[in-house]
Amino acid sequence: MTDDRLLYWRRHLGRLLLNPETLAEQVDRHRRTTWGLTAVALFVAMMFLGLFTAFGHPGPGVAIAAAFTGAIIAAAWARYGRIASRAAAYGREVADGGTGGL
Repeated sequence: MTDDRLLYWRRHLGRLLLNPETLAEQVDRHRRTTWGLTAVALFVAMMFLGLFTAFGHPGPGVAIAAAFTGAIIAAAWARYGRIASRAAAYGREVADGGTGGL
């Protein structure tokens, strides 16, 4: 793989690093972190829902929980998907012999 392609992939992969550990390990760590963020966001959503339900108005609690938690979870999984697809594209290029075009 040429130096230009390595530079391209270093910029394109963002948080993923090419040398210290395999990309599969780094992507797996991002997946576990995303699951952790999902769990924490759902816990906070349940707290909002419980608080509003305790005062007899679960409707606003559902709306707040869905709006904020849904956005956080969707953004986290979209980011993970982007990282995983870029790592897979890099892996395919390396497997093909690094002949990707600029």
